[in-house]
Amino acid sequence: MNNTSDALATIFARGTVRIAASWDGSWEQHLDPATGEPSGMVGRVGRRLAEDLGVEAEFIDSSWADQFENLIEGRVDVCLKHTNLPERALVARFVSTPMLEYLGVLFVNETTRDIGLQGLVERPGKFAVTRGSLHSVIGTRALHTWTAIETDSAIQSFDALSQGEVDVVITDDVMDGPPGSRHLRSPDGELVVVSRDASYPCVRQADDQLYWWLDNWMRYTERQGTLAHLIEASRSRHREFAAGN
Repeated sequence: MNNTSDALATIFARGTVRIAASWDGSWEQHLDPATGEPSGMVGRVGRRLAEDLGVEAEFIDSSWADQFENLIEGRVDVCLKHTNLPERALVARFVSTPMLEYLGVLFVNETTRDIGLQGLVERPGKFAVTRGSLHSVIGTRALHTWTAIETDSAIQSFDALSQGEVDVVITDDVMDGPPGSRHLRSPDGELVVVSRDASYPCVRQADDQLYWWLDNWMRYTERQGTLAHLIEASRSRHREFAAGN
């Protein structure tokens, strides 16, 4: 291979592309209960990415909070699903096509009245967010009178909600909440939304050739419908697992 960046040359020489993962049990990234193999959106998209590069996918498991640092330090080649926060864009390059668009919403117990965001702010409480996520920042602003409880994943946050340890979980609307939970709404029935954003694959700033390949790959797979198919298949299969099928 000629005219490749060090990152792309290293990937070809190694025979693997290292992809950040946090196997938290969510539909986005989990291990297949039947095989123990990487699955969910990260697993499926990551394997397709590696296949199209002509190498194997090597998933590097870590906490969500450590994924971005692992990218910057060179322990992984690609992060597949991070919000392109301005401070992150100073040290990483995000592709132009989003992996997943979403709303930041508040999950509450189904017995909670629909009092809207202002109604929550006016009373004391605790909310859970994933450590190192956009929602950690958003939550502090939106529920500034509440106590923030940081967890390692949205699944842990949902467990805290189910066990009565917190009153609210702030996370993406694309997540499947636990039984007995729902989205908070205002008194007139409007969904309470605290952020509107998307997650994008990214690489290190200096990895030019890898970046341009990845940006092209995302645009191509999006146009072909491949990306949407992989994402929907991930959600559907995870729901089958949850239902015991």
